[in-house]
Amino acid sequence: MLKNFISWIKIKFNIHTHEKRPYFNEREVWWSSFGQNIGDEENGKGDNFMRPVVVIRKFNRNICLVVPTSSILKDNKFYYEIEYKNQKYSALLSHLRTIDVKRLRRRITRLDSKEFERLVSALKELVFRQKIDP
Repeated sequence: MLKNFISWIKIKFNIHTHEKRPYFNEREVWWSSFGQNIGDEENGKGDNFMRPVVVIRKFNRNICLVVPTSSILKDNKFYYEIEYKNQKYSALLSHLRTIDVKRLRRRITRLDSKEFERLVSALKELVFRQKIDP
């Protein structure tokens, strides 16, 4: 598959030079300019290379840890099923990453606290390879 890096570079430049950063919180789901990435890294979709992400951790007003989501449901340890806006999605646990909040474009919703805690527990289990009680 041929990747469209040139289009992404133009969008990335505009995001980088934009000064305004959105106000955001943990547990929120946002449309994010995820980009055109290398190899098997998760890409954004469409002309703006966007993908929904769940904010896992807010480090400060500029940086956060996110996990991307997909409408494709898979049953394995790297995909964790979550629900928001009455629809099921997969949280792509293995694609956890830190982003600058300039990538956050539009807030979609906020996860229920229990749903969020289950997601965080699944991430901990994957990263630390052991069951961790929430």
